[in-house]
Amino acid sequence: MSDDKVVDIPFRVNSDRVNAPDFITRVNIAELTDDQLDDMLTRIRQRRLMNYVVYKATEEQKDQSRSEKAKVALEKKCDMIIKQLVSLDKGFEKLEKYINELRGLRIQAGMSVI
Repeated sequence: MSDDKVVDIPFRVNSDRVNAPDFITRVNIAELTDDQLDDMLTRIRQRRLMNYVVYKATEEQKDQSRSEKAKVALEKKCDMIIKQLVSLDKGFEKLEKYINELRGLRIQAGMSVI
């Protein structure tokens, strides 16, 4: 096999001293710039919105189900999903609050505001 088809995966040492690819290792948000924090929040919002679109389409189409058993299962799953989305929204609001507080602490610490 030729070397031009090999993808180099960057590794870093995490807190447990175990090498892991960057996409697996958790990111320390205190080390992120404001632009990186905003980008992270945008990606979270997009993922939430994509999940909501699937939920909403299913909710609107569940009456078209061919069997009553499937309809009941769809209703139960939709109820579980909406509860999770509400919980996610609350968590997202907390996350935004914490990130804004982090930005304030950066200003107090004399760090640059990006």
